[in-house]
Amino acid sequence: MAGNRQKNIRIEGDGDAVNRDKITNVYNVRDTKLAKLFRKLKNEVDQDDRLYGICEELNRYLTDKDTIGLEKKLKDGGFDEDFILEAAEQKEYFSKKLYRYYEFESAQFIYVDLLALMKTNFQDYIKPLIDNNSDKSVIRIEVREKVINPIIELLRYDSTDDTTINLNAEEVKGMIYYLTGRCHIKWANDSI
Repeated sequence: MAGNRQKNIRIEGDGDAVNRDKITNVYNVRDTKLAKLFRKLKNEVDQDDRLYGICEELNRYLTDKDTIGLEKKLKDGGFDEDFILEAAEQKEYFSKKLYRYYEFESAQFIYVDLLALMKTNFQDYIKPLIDNNSDKSVIRIEVREKVINPIIELLRYDSTDDTTINLNAEEVKGMIYYLTGRCHIKWANDSI
């Protein structure tokens, strides 16, 4: 007679006890430099392990290269008042996050990597469009595709363990305006 049979299972040791199929989910976590820095940052924040100085690489991005403000730079680049107001707001979002965590060593290196990538992508892909007097709508689309999205994608994969900084899309976009305000990025044609 085929009825319900009950098996007695004896569990010993630390292994798994499985009565039927065992399903194990394996996540492909990237162990990149950035991913390691995010994990290290969590420990530093938990331990309140702050630095008393700023690394030279980050200090380069915190230093103004001239005294012209963000608004003037974007206006010189031909952008309208609504765009400029939004840029200033997003710059502020990122600035607050930057200054909240920049006393932690790992955060400094995270910010350096992200700001350097943003600046490099801007110079490689966007500055030629500006120099060729491309339409502002084209420039805005290319900024999103070539500068903002690569960093968002990088964060999507490399910051899966990040429970500290949690940079969102607006803050990533704010990085470009932070760099603009500090004169590391120019939105106007140099020949104007």
